[in-house]
Parts: sequence; structure tokens; C-alpha cells
Amino acid sequence: MSIVMRKLETKPFAVVGHRGAPMHAPENTLRAFREAIAQGADIVECDVRHTKDEVLVVYHDESLSRLVGVDKKVSELSYEQLREYRVGGERIPRLSEVLELIVDRVGLLIEIKEEGIEDRIVETIKESGAERWVAVVSFSERSIESVRKIVPVVPTGLIYARPKDAIMACKSLGCKMVLPHYRLVSRKMVEFAHRLRLKVVTWTVNSIELAEKAYESMVDGIATDDPRAMVEFRAGLLGSRARAKKP
Repeated sequence: MSIVMRKLETKPFAVVGHRGAPMHAPENTLRAFREAIAQGADIVECDVRHTKDEVLVVYHDESLSRLVGVDKKVSELSYEQLREYRVGGERIPRLSEVLELIVDRVGLLIEIKEEGIEDRIVETIKESGAERWVAVVSFSERSIESVRKIVPVVPTGLIYARPKDAIMACKSLGCKMVLPHYRLVSRKMVEFAHRLRLKVVTWTVNSIELAEKAYESMVDGIATDDPRAMVEFRAGLLGSRARAKKP
């Protein structure tokens, strides 16, 4: 079984470090991923897009404006040019560097941020020998379909933020998981996904109030910017269960 899928068997839920641990380190940087692992995340998630010279880099936005303060697109810059910029003092890493850091310490969700780079992502996964411990997710059904055709052994998942028939689309695509925004999660929705043998990972949950609602809905994974808080929340739930079992 894939490490990602095995981690999603964690009870009461797996903790997913969304872009690492951005409440504690600059998002999508090696430092953020190290921090997420240190805080106890079961899985970390990263975003992948490509530079002008087709180097796969880990960066969420199309533009550098929000994080770097420069009005340029990642796809307009060569990797050497991109290397000159910093996110909170940290360099923007290549996907291969993130894979090298993670190895099989935790599971890794790779989110495809733009269509047309699926072949290169799969090639990089294979070169790193990471098929066993990664999963590929995207908002794009086309991207998921491409990955499924190239490397069916790697689990995939469909992300969505608006109500739609995503669960059935996931099943049709051969996905292993569905990733709804937390506002779309309900016990009924999760039970339906589980009947179709799909895991449910919700995002982005950054408060205990939202975490409680996700837990009550029986999700399999909670993606968060603050892995430590979710790990502590989970530990509290497990402690309460243990005390309840005592005579």
C-alpha cells in the first residue's frame, strides 16, 4: 500500500501539512517541510509549476507578487533567474529537492498547479523512486487523467472548492481520494465517498472549531497550515477516548 494511503488510515484522522507548515515557516520551502515533519504531520502537501526553461519548482502562485513582491510570473523566468528570489529568506525549491528531503519519512501530496507538466512530474517521481510514498492531486480532471494513464500505481485525488459532482468524477477517474474545501464537508458527503472507497482529505483547516467539525464528519485527513495544532487536537481526542474506556 502507498504510504499516503496508509497514513490516511490513521485514526481519528491524518494530519496533512498544507504547503508544509506556513504558520511556522515560509510556505512551500524546504524549511516549511522540515518543520511540518518535526511537528508530527503524517503527510505534507506541495504545489508544483514550471519555469520558462521547464524546471519543476515548488511554488503555489502563478505570480511572485504575493510572496516575493515582484510582479513576474514563474513561467516567465528561467530557473537561474528564479533562484535569485527568496520567500521569507528561503529559496524556492525544485520538486526533486523536496522529494529528496521527504524520501519516505512521511507521505507527500504533489498538487499540479498547471496543465501540461504531468509527464515531467511523473518522470521526476520515478527518478526519485518515490512512487511508493507520493500521491498526485489537482483541481484539473485532465491532469489527473494524464497521471493515471502514465503511472497508475501512484494514487491520485481531485481537489474542489465549489459544489459539483466531484465524488463521482473521482471514481470515474480511478482516484483514491477526494479533497473538498472544508465548507463542502458533511457527514453525508463523507459517508458517500467512503461507500465508493474514496478517502476524504479536507482543506485548509486552521482552527479547532473547524477541526472539530471535520472530525465529526469522519474525514480521513485534515490539511492545515498549523500541523502542530492539529496533532495536539488529535492527541486530545485520543486521550479522551482512552479515559472513557477506563472502568
